[in-house]
Amino acid sequence: EKVKEFCLMDMSYANRGVDNSSGTTSTEHIYKVQWRIPMYTLKVDLKKKTTLNQIAERLLQSEDLRERPIFACGIHLCNTLGIRAAQLFNENAEVSGFAFVPCCFPTSRHVAQQVVYQLGQHRFAAREFLDPKVVPSNTDRFERWAEHILEGIETNSKGIEHHELHRPTNGMFAQNIYIFAERPLNMQPIQVETRGTCVVVDAKFGHGSKAKKKAQKKKR
Repeated sequence: EKVKEFCLMDMSYANRGVDNSSGTTSTEHIYKVQWRIPMYTLKVDLKKKTTLNQIAERLLQSEDLRERPIFACGIHLCNTLGIRAAQLFNENAEVSGFAFVPCCFPTSRHVAQQVVYQLGQHRFAAREFLDPKVVPSNTDRFERWAEHILEGIETNSKGIEHHELHRPTNGMFAQNIYIFAERPLNMQPIQVETRGTCVVVDAKFGHGSKAKKKAQKKKR
């Protein structure tokens, strides 16, 4: 069995075939080389609910891929984008495997804003991994951040691995954590009320506070 194709997703790509579309990442090395396994790019914003729904409907559930296992890989995803990538795995049974390399965790501003995140059934607060009084070093904060994401991934077959490939300089922390998850092939579709719900679910101000106020108004 061989890999059929790679679909590369990033906000920085230009939309292929759209004349007035611009991007900051060149795709010449992708389309001007005859790769043994075909590759193509999609300009997408994974932080948008509509984007996650479109990926599910137009790509993951497409007839062309229906009989093939799909593996999702996230390379150095910053901030809450890592939670979004894990959410894509959680909500789509078509994705059989997930490999994820976290990058930077959210900033300390989230502690001041009292941000609360949710991935799957796992809810956690920014202070649990960002507050220097609770977690003193960046290395430990990075580890806690990854552990929270792992906790929210909804499968029994998952884990964290450490590979010393990144050599930090100037006081930076090593980004040497790798998260892996998998589920059985040919699972029944996962029933979700709506894909791509907010991963920042609460905050005293900023971020989730606006969504919280809107929800409270609807209840009245």
